[in-house]
Amino acid sequence: IQHDAVTGFEDLISEVTDRLRAEVESIPDVVVEPKWASVAVHYRLADPERHAKVTAVVDELLDEYSGRLKVTPGKMVYELQPKIDWHKGKAVLHLLQTLDLDADDVVPLYLGDDITDEDAFRALAGRGVGIIVGHPDDPEVANRTTAADFVLESTVEVEQFLTTLAR
Repeated sequence: IQHDAVTGFEDLISEVTDRLRAEVESIPDVVVEPKWASVAVHYRLADPERHAKVTAVVDELLDEYSGRLKVTPGKMVYELQPKIDWHKGKAVLHLLQTLDLDADDVVPLYLGDDITDEDAFRALAGRGVGIIVGHPDDPEVANRTTAADFVLESTVEVEQFLTTLAR
């Protein structure tokens, strides 16, 4: 299922992915992850002394593609995306409408572990359930305000929750 707002950016994302691979993928434990409409650079496992290099390359790309590219920082990850008015909250609402699930007898459930999931939590407020996944001791979770309704501390808890829900 695609929305017109997120089509036509393949060349941009391909170019940015190639640049990231050329400039940061050689850094130990930095991972470039191409996605359909974005590219993520994960540096969580990299030596902290290398983080500045990743940030510098991302900043350089933002300058070079000014007006066409934006970045969403996450948990030791940068996600570079086309600069359009689209996010996970709009995607969730689009899916509900497209799949004819935008009804009073449907309670959407959204689980996420990243700052980029907050748009989906906000979009579902009052009509669905948002669940953030993360341990309270994790600074990414502890130091942020969330629109999620509930917290599960780990993927083990997610599995237990979904197994119970499926019964």
